[in-house]
Order: sequence, then C-alpha cells, then structure tokens
Amino acid sequence: MRTGAVNPNWNHPMGALRVDSYDSAIDATVGITDTTITDSPYSAFEFVSGGGQGYPVRNVTVNGATVRNTGTVVVQAEARGAATFRNVTASSVSAAGVYNCPYPANSGPFTLIDGSAYSTVAGAQGHRFDPATGNTATVALPAGTDLRYLRLSVSANTGWPAAQFGEVEAYLGS
Repeated sequence: MRTGAVNPNWNHPMGALRVDSYDSAIDATVGITDTTITDSPYSAFEFVSGGGQGYPVRNVTVNGATVRNTGTVVVQAEARGAATFRNVTASSVSAAGVYNCPYPANSGPFTLIDGSAYSTVAGAQGHRFDPATGNTATVALPAGTDLRYLRLSVSANTGWPAAQFGEVEAYLGS
C-alpha cells in the first residue's frame, strides 16, 4: 500500500492506513494483517476520531506489517482507545516514537499493546557486579534461543536494596 496525503478539507496530514471512528465508536474486531506500507509522506497507521467527538477506536490488531520510509511516525493516534501490534517491522522512519494526541483534548489516551508473547529463557539467579571485572555480568541463554525482543525482570538485588542498571547490551552468539 502506498498512500498518505494531506486532507484538503482540513489541511491535515493523513496516514497511509486510517482507522476513523468518525460517527461512532469502533468496538468491532478489526484485523489488519500482512500489510506493507511504503513511502507514506506522513504516518503509516493513523487512528483518529475525525468527526471531533472523541469516539474511541478499540479492538484493532495489526499483525505481520512491514513499514518502510514514512515521513513521520509509524503510529499516529488522535483518538482514545487501543490497538495491538504483533510482528511489525519498520525501517527508514523519519521520527521515533508514537504521535499520541487524542482529540478532543483530555478525551483519554490511546494505548499501544505489544502482542508479543514472552517466556522465561533464563531463570532468576544471582549475578555479581565486581569492580575488578568492570562491573559487568553475563547471562548466557540456552543454545538455540531465538529472540526478537528481550524483556528483563529484576526480582532482587544481592548487594543493594534496590535494582539498578547502567547499561544493557544483548548480542547474538555464534
């Protein structure tokens, strides 16, 4: 899909794929799957209440999307509600983050839900950050571990009453 333009009625940029709760709330299940958006001059996905009433956009799932070359952000949210994103890749995006500005003001947030499933690949165990070794700790993951996202959970700190990270780096092993 290649689209996105300025709406001449409002002189307002429009995303390539627009989900608009113009006349009423969107509560039905909406699935956007295996979609490629290329060269949108503005955002890739836009969630909006174009009638200005602040109707929510809910129950939207974007699964298996590829976004290349957006003029602004991947997600432009101008309505309250939520959408789940799974297996979405984006490259050459002009602005990082999400444009999240529900209209009318203070009508409520738009929430992005990470639809990725997480599982424990390394259980809780003590790791020592020793100044003699550069205050580093290495956590080896089981052979064959294939990760796209890494979520760290800190359950305790053996040397201080609070958890702390200065930097986290993850590398693929050979």
